[in-house]
Amino acid sequence: MHDPEYITLDNSKLTVVAEFLPMLRAAGLDSFDKIMALPAKAVVRAVPGRSTMRVELPLPTGGALTGYLKRYEEEYLSSLDKLLRLIHWPGGDDEAAREWRKMLLLRTHNFLTAVPIAVGQSRRAGIVTSSFLLQQEIPNGLPTDDYIVQRLATAPPQRKWDLLKKLGELARTFQDAGFIHKDFYLKHIFVVERGDDWDLYLIDLQRVLGPRAHRQRWYLKDLSALAHSARRRARLSLPDILRIYLGYAGATKLQAADKQFIENVWRRVRKLRGRQPRYGRVWNAAEP
Repeated sequence: MHDPEYITLDNSKLTVVAEFLPMLRAAGLDSFDKIMALPAKAVVRAVPGRSTMRVELPLPTGGALTGYLKRYEEEYLSSLDKLLRLIHWPGGDDEAAREWRKMLLLRTHNFLTAVPIAVGQSRRAGIVTSSFLLQQEIPNGLPTDDYIVQRLATAPPQRKWDLLKKLGELARTFQDAGFIHKDFYLKHIFVVERGDDWDLYLIDLQRVLGPRAHRQRWYLKDLSALAHSARRRARLSLPDILRIYLGYAGATKLQAADKQFIENVWRRVRKLRGRQPRYGRVWNAAEP
C-alpha cells in the first residue's frame, strides 16, 4: 500500500488525505470546527468527552460516502492527562493523531485497516485539548463476533472453521511483524466476504504498539482478549476457540508443548470475565 499525499489546512489544525479534499471542500468541511460539528447519522459509542459517530459525507458527483468520526473533547482529559501531554510523557499524546499514525503504519506493513480521511487537532495552553479522526466505513464489513453469530450459525461447520483458522493466522502475522493491539477483541477485527474467502480489517488502533520486540506477556494478553471475546461475544465452543489457536500455531493438532501456553491464556480469560467497565454508562444507539 502506497503512502497517501496529505494536505494541511486551517492553520495546521486539519490534515486531509489529498484524494478526499475535493469531497470535503464541496461539502463545506474544510476546517477543524466544521468537521468536529458534523451531525451523527448514528451514535456507535459515547462516553463523557469521547464519541464515535456514523456520518454521511456528500459526494460532488451525488450520493454520499459513509464514514466514522471519532471525537475527543476536553472533558475527556483529566488534569493528569493534561500534565502528561504537557511534558510529552510516552503514551500521553492525542489518541486521534496516534490512531491516524497507526492506521498509516499498519497499511505500510500490508495489514488492512479502514481508509483514513482526515485528522484534526485543536490546542490550548500548549497541548491538544480536542481532536478527531475521520475514516471511511469498511464497505460490507461486520465485526467478527457479529459475523459469526449472524452469518455462520447455520453455515456448514467447515466454513466457520476456515474463518477461525484465518483469525489465528492473522494474530500470528501481526505478532511476527512486531505489533501488539492491546484491544484485540473480535469486535475490532472486521470481516469482509471475498468469494469463499475473507478479508480481515483491524480497527480501533489507538493503543497499538510496534513494530518492535515485546515481552511475551503482551502477546499473551492479545490472544487472551481474542479468546475471551470469542467465548463471550461470538458464543464459540472451547473446541472452536482451540481452532483459532491451531491457526495461530500453524498446526493441525495440539502438541504437549502447547498445554502451558493455553493454560496461561485461559487464566487470563478468567481475569477478563471479572473486569469492570471503566465507565458506568456507555451509549450504543441502535441504527435508525
